[in-house]
Amino acid sequence: MRRALFFLFAVILAGAALATQVLASRRAVDARRVLVSELSATLGRARTLDVAAQQIRAETGTARPAAALVAEAVATARSARERAQLTQSLTCLTDGGCADAAGSIARAQEGDRETLAALWADVEAAEKALKEATFLAAGLLVLGLLAGFGTSRGAGVPGPAPVEGPPPAEPSVAAPDTTALEEMLRHRLEALYRARSQLGDNARFAAFGELAAALSHGLKTPLAGVLASVQLAQLKLGDGNAARAELDEVIRLTEGLSEQVQRFLRASGQVGPQRQPVRCAEVLEPLASTYSPEAAHRGVTFTCPPAAPDAWVEVDPSLLDMALRNLVENALAVVRRGQAVTVSVEDRPAPPRVGLDASAPPPGQRFWAFVVGDQGPGLPDAARRVEAGATTRAQGSGLGLAIARRVAERHDGTLILEDRPGGGSRVSLVLPAAQPAQEGA
Repeated sequence: MRRALFFLFAVILAGAALATQVLASRRAVDARRVLVSELSATLGRARTLDVAAQQIRAETGTARPAAALVAEAVATARSARERAQLTQSLTCLTDGGCADAAGSIARAQEGDRETLAALWADVEAAEKALKEATFLAAGLLVLGLLAGFGTSRGAGVPGPAPVEGPPPAEPSVAAPDTTALEEMLRHRLEALYRARSQLGDNARFAAFGELAAALSHGLKTPLAGVLASVQLAQLKLGDGNAARAELDEVIRLTEGLSEQVQRFLRASGQVGPQRQPVRCAEVLEPLASTYSPEAAHRGVTFTCPPAAPDAWVEVDPSLLDMALRNLVENALAVVRRGQAVTVSVEDRPAPPRVGLDASAPPPGQRFWAFVVGDQGPGLPDAARRVEAGATTRAQGSGLGLAIARRVAERHDGTLILEDRPGGGSRVSLVLPAAQPAQEGA
């Protein structure tokens, strides 16, 4: 009977040790899982609020893109205090902008950091409890083994071994630097997001580039035939025939079509851009001569204010011309009679991210922006995403903004979409400034 009691006592001790260990492990695992889930959500929100703060600093007038991001954060706020702070920031933005909009966002992010600190404390407490449960479980297992050994020997119940004190505690481990860890994870997530977005853009432009290459190859022979036939017709008509001017226009349009395909190839990355220093004023002159008559015919005012004499950029001129023509044609397509479209060159602060890899610009780099402003209805959400193939116009290809952004990024710049004070939109093609070309070089 005594042996059976000893055996039962050993089984109970072993079961208690196992249950203690399992419960402590589950608590630690649950605490880590909650931390990871909350950390992921907080970092995603932190990235949204960081982008909103950057847009507040970069934009003038109403900040509709920043307001949309803050409104998204208000909808997912986890506390009344955070919701009140973000609502205050959103009110500042929708009322026309104020100096404390970014401060409200910073205070909301401070609440996120406090939440993460509390979760870290929970994880540390769970891990401490797991250590204590491990020591307790080990002691119970030892007692169970001793009891089982005494049962197998048939001896009496062995007295419990004197306990001289608790087992020595493990060396304390310093709490991790939560701020540094959050910062590292935030940068990693931002880099992953940029890489994923860039991969999607590259894939779309590669597909369009391949399409343009196939189109160029397919059109080369027919276009050559058209040119030869038109030139032959001119010879037959003679110099005095009035139809020669019409045929000259056919030749010009046919050659322009071939050049447009080559430009698209260079914009999509199939062919490298041919960079050279270009005076910004010279870029505006052909735009004014091309679009002013068309705009006047439609009752729209089209102006190109003179650029500063020291405004130079190093670009592929044909690519820049193609990008600006796309932006101008988009603006002219949405304005009505009596409204205006303006193309100007402005000195811009360095954007936070530039180039194909969305990296920070070099310190001290100066930037010029070709700004296409209009008095139209503003930018729809589909246009703000600047995705190749996305369009809200019935006859649009969805490539205008995407090509302009691609051209800017291939020249270490960026494309910025803003709301225009008083209504309409401003699309800025921002490029690094270049040294003026040497005369006579």
